[in-house]
Amino acid sequence: MKRIIALLLCVLTVFSVFVGCSKEENTDETQSAQIQQEQLKYTYDAVFNSANESVKNNYQEVCNAIVNRDENIRISMDIFQDVVSLLYTSFPLVDLVDKFSPNSDNSGITIVYKYQKDEHTKLVEGFNNSVKTILKECKFNDVSTGEYVLNIYKYISSNAKKSGDASIKLYDTIIKGEGTSFTYSKMFVYLVQQADVEAYQIVAFDNKFATCSLVLLKLGDSYFYCDPFRENNDNAGAMLKYFGMTTDYVNEIGISKLQHTNYDEVKIVANDTKFEKCKDLSTYNVDNGVLEITDKASNVYKIVL
Repeated sequence: MKRIIALLLCVLTVFSVFVGCSKEENTDETQSAQIQQEQLKYTYDAVFNSANESVKNNYQEVCNAIVNRDENIRISMDIFQDVVSLLYTSFPLVDLVDKFSPNSDNSGITIVYKYQKDEHTKLVEGFNNSVKTILKECKFNDVSTGEYVLNIYKYISSNAKKSGDASIKLYDTIIKGEGTSFTYSKMFVYLVQQADVEAYQIVAFDNKFATCSLVLLKLGDSYFYCDPFRENNDNAGAMLKYFGMTTDYVNEIGISKLQHTNYDEVKIVANDTKFEKCKDLSTYNVDNGVLEITDKASNVYKIVL
């Protein structure tokens, strides 16, 4: 009897060990899944939404290769230039690449990087951490999409710093906190697209015939223009004069000849006046997805974001 009891105890002990290991494995798998979900999305300007699926899939593969500093990528040379267009208009880490070289046998491309493996890895990690810090500060996944977009707008318009380098890239704007109308528009598009917002970088001319950039995005069923860099230049990001603009208002403030990054004329008309009262506000507050503004005549208006 004692031997039988001892044998049973031994079996139970072994079973409990396996159960414990199983739980640990499940925990590890859950944590791995959570970490995977926290990875930044490989987004692209919404003007490319209609691009061939193979172009978009290869774009994702090249983005992943750049993150991991892989040098050789198999890609059809028939779509290579289209993939490059997505990279240079939309993917910040492409600025760590020196050049893309098509292989002589047309089997794909070789990526030549600016930095060695260790340095490249540090720069990628530093970039990801910088973006995730911004997302956290702007309450990514903790507030409604509309409120998150407004938070990103306010973050950029309050912190933007004009760079003395007119050729500065998106990567440096995010890392250094300085840039141009173009890089800040790209930054805005990139950050709101982390929340799956349909967003376009728009290139235009201002009333001084200088090129400038702003963003066209979709909230709910309507399109709106936003210009955080202009907001910063105008009032250091204290107001909302250039948030939620209509096409008419954009033209009214002297911005014309609106084009997408692929040089197509913008056909979308932003005509929703939902944020019209923001142009002349005195103070505002955001709480639980509602934007409350007070105009200069002390009238109070509430806008659901």
